[in-house]
Amino acid sequence: MTSFREKSLQILEQLAKLGAEINTREVGYTPDEIAAVEASLGFSLPQEYQEFLVEFGQIGIDLDSTWFFYGLENGSAKTTRYRSLFEDMIASGMESQPEGPYFPQRFFVVADEGDYANRATGWVYDDDLGGFLHTFGGKWVEASHARKIGYWQLLYDELTSAYERIQEEAEYR
Repeated sequence: MTSFREKSLQILEQLAKLGAEINTREVGYTPDEIAAVEASLGFSLPQEYQEFLVEFGQIGIDLDSTWFFYGLENGSAKTTRYRSLFEDMIASGMESQPEGPYFPQRFFVVADEGDYANRATGWVYDDDLGGFLHTFGGKWVEASHARKIGYWQLLYDELTSAYERIQEEAEYR
């Protein structure tokens, strides 16, 4: 059976054949670099995400739209931006509840789409929920929407979505 990691590599090859520019970090991250970020966060990043960081560092895809699968530096910067927006939403009177408005507190941004990158719309690993949560620009989401899957599956699902959109856009050119 093909793993989600292998399927992700196949989708990246297909995206490149469609003309997408695929960028990765020249050298993956070291375990010490990962540990330093984890220490600053106060929690451990998921094992499969750590594997991604070591192998790819990060992935950027560019063709009409952009998709970012973050490494440590950009993920940390996005986490700071998202946190600020979530704090503003909470300060405006929205309160987190088990079912209803939920704003991640202990999280790390792992991916987003360039079209929405400045509006806190992307995938975060939420340590409190032990899963990946898609945020929507500071609008509340439900904690129950967290996906308790491995990072390789999340990557595969998002790459597949990008591939399908690029294919669809190519049909209209």
